[in-house]
Amino acid sequence: MMMIEDFKKDVNSSFIEIQENTGKQVEAFKEETQTFLKELQENITKQEKELNKTIQNLKVEIETIRKP
Repeated sequence: MMMIEDFKKDVNSSFIEIQENTGKQVEAFKEETQTFLKELQENITKQEKELNKTIQNLKVEIETIRKP
């Protein structure tokens, strides 16, 4: 009977450890995802600014070419 109780304790302990490790992994993944999304947003914003600057420069060139 004692062996069954010990086995139950071991299984329960393992289950708790698995839950804790899974929670830690989920948190780590969540942080990595948030960091990735933040970097992605920063890159998109930077590219948008560069594109807008290029568009503005092209507009100026077009106006310069159109002037008689």
